[in-house]
Amino acid sequence: MLFPICFGLIQVIDMSIKNQKTIKCAACGATIDQSDKPCPVCGSRDKQVEILVQDTGHGEDKVSELSLKLDLIDNSIDFILDAVTQLSNPAPSLSQIKYSILHLSSGIELLLKQRLLNEHWSLIFANVDRADKILLQKGDFKSVDFGESLNRLERICSIDFGKYKDILESLRKLRNKIEHFQIEINRDEAISILVKTWAFILDFAFRHIDLSDFENAQATFEAIRDKMIAHEHFVVTRLSELQTEFDRHRKEGTLILDCPKCLQDALPITGEDTYCLFCKSVYSVDQVMHEWLAEHEGWHYLDPKERDAEPLVFDCPECESEGLYHFPGGDMYPPDPGWICFKCGGQWEWDEISACIRCGRHFFVRDKDDVSCGKCWPED
Repeated sequence: MLFPICFGLIQVIDMSIKNQKTIKCAACGATIDQSDKPCPVCGSRDKQVEILVQDTGHGEDKVSELSLKLDLIDNSIDFILDAVTQLSNPAPSLSQIKYSILHLSSGIELLLKQRLLNEHWSLIFANVDRADKILLQKGDFKSVDFGESLNRLERICSIDFGKYKDILESLRKLRNKIEHFQIEINRDEAISILVKTWAFILDFAFRHIDLSDFENAQATFEAIRDKMIAHEHFVVTRLSELQTEFDRHRKEGTLILDCPKCLQDALPITGEDTYCLFCKSVYSVDQVMHEWLAEHEGWHYLDPKERDAEPLVFDCPECESEGLYHFPGGDMYPPDPGWICFKCGGQWEWDEISACIRCGRHFFVRDKDDVSCGKCWPED
C-alpha cells in the first residue's frame, strides 16, 4: 500500500494534456471525479485536493496546488473525527459502523506514523534502508504498516501499549475483514471495540503527540473529545477502565473533583499542574481553580463586584496562597471535605477551619471554642 499522505506538492505529470485540473482525494491520493463523495477508494467524504497541470511549453509541467493540502496529523484527525461522528447516532446503522471502523483504523495508523515521523522521518518507510527524502516529499514510497508501526514505537520509542495492544489488534482484524471479505457485523461487538479504541486515542495523543504545533488539528481534536464524552457507552467503559487509577489516587489521599470540561469526577487536585483522568484535559494550578469555580459558582465568581462583596476564595492556612475554598452545606449534612485548597491540594473537614472574628484570616481550629487565629491580637 502506498503511503497516502503528501508532504510536498502532489506531482501530476502528463505531457499530452495542457492546463487540465485533476481532482485527487486528499486522504489516499487517488484520482477521482469531482462528484465522487465519498471517495470510491478509501471512503473519505470531505477532503479533496485540486491540482492544476500546466504545460509550460519548455518540456516541463508546472504544478500548483489550488486547495489546502492536509498534512499527516490533519489527515489522521479528520479520519478520527468522521469515525466518531458516525457513532453519534444512538442507534448507528451498519453502514455507519462500517465506515467508523475503516476511518478509525486509518486515523490511528496515521497517528502512529506521526509519532514515528516525530522520532525520525526514515521510520515511516517500510524499508528503512531505502529511506529517501525526495521520495518522502513526493509521497511516493511504501510506508510502514500498522503492525510494524507498533513494533517500532515499542522498540525505538519505548512506548508501552499495554492493554491497548489487544484492542488495536481487534480493530485491525475487523478492518481487514471489511476490506477483503463480505462479513456480517455484530453491532454490539463492533461498537464496543470502537469505543475502547477511543480511550487509546485520548491517552496516546495526550502522552505522545504535541498538538500545540497543529492549530487546526488541536481545535478538531477538541471537537472529537466532546463527541466522545457525550457517548454514553464510552463514558461507562472509560470509567470502568479508570477505576484502578481512581482507587490509587484515593488511597494516596488525593482529592478528586469533577472536571469542568467533561464533568466526570476524574480531576486530581494535587497543588500542581494536573489533568483529567477521563478526558485528558490539562490544567495549570491557577486554571483549574478558575475554571472549576466558574463552572460551579458562575456569576458569583466571575463578576468582580460579586466576588469582592462575598469572597469565595481565601488564603490557605497551610500554604498561605489564595486558593482556599469552602464547599456550601448545612450543619445537618456537612460536605466532606468541607474545605479544599486548589493551590496545595489540601482538604479538611468543615469544622477544622474557621475565620478569625478579629482579622478575618482563616486558621486551623485547635479547640471548638476557638474564635480567633491567635496572630492578630495586640502584644502585651
